[in-house]
Amino acid sequence: MSDDGKRSAFLDDQQFAVEEGVMYRLFRTGAIWLNKLFFGAVTLLVVWLFLGLTGAVDPACTTSWKSTTLPNGSHADEVVEHCSIWLSPTAKYLGAMSVLSFALSILSGFLGLLVGKRILEMTPRSEETATRKMAEQAGDDEDKQE
Repeated sequence: MSDDGKRSAFLDDQQFAVEEGVMYRLFRTGAIWLNKLFFGAVTLLVVWLFLGLTGAVDPACTTSWKSTTLPNGSHADEVVEHCSIWLSPTAKYLGAMSVLSFALSILSGFLGLLVGKRILEMTPRSEETATRKMAEQAGDDEDKQE
């Protein structure tokens, strides 16, 4: 750009068109819908966890064995139960859906950037500087041959 804020004469003489290919549109649309799926899954997960904290939904429980040594040297096993809303199948499903949709959204956006948009120059070939120079040189060569 020049100092006065106007475009250079070169840019004023050129016309460009942007072409979006099918693959670019496909990846862009995929990224948009995967973003929607991600935010929907995160919202549902937050609501599910809130319901779990308020007690409206029963948490899932898991059991494990804890082995302890008694003072007489023998071992005793006891069952330890751990309950959490995070262990529920719904929370696991929504969490996995959030992570997977986020990763696929990033991948789709990246692939869209790789495919990209094609920028086409709309200047007629006869008006291009290099073509004009070549035509003038060809005309000079013909004059010299005559």
